Amino acid sequence: MDATRNLHIETSSCGRDTYLVGECSTNGCDWCQSRIRLDDCLGDFGGRFQWGGHDFTEDAKNIHFNPEEGGSRVPVLRADLRDSVGRYLPNKDVNLAERINNVNGRLEFH
Repeated sequence: MDATRNLHIETSSCGRDTYLVGECSTNGCDWCQSRIRLDDCLGDFGGRFQWGGHDFTEDAKNIHFNPEEGGSRVPVLRADLRDSVGRYLPNKDVNLAERINNVNGRLEFH
């Protein structure tokens, strides 16, 4: 994710919401804290992450995040997600940079 640093995830105290949190550059030199509720833009559809869905956290366990995965150093969210019959499918992933970007110092879903 361009012009971001210190990206990490946080889960609400009730465990029903997952947030991406980090610092975003506003103009190349100033940084500000930003957060986006991932449950507003990610869902679980049959055991897979779905962009444009909602509330993936309700069907997930073992949620973890790597801000710089692989050779291209992309931010990847992983979780065990529940399929349509209630089984957990392990280690499903989504590249958050596919649809979340820094826009004028704010993390936004596109």
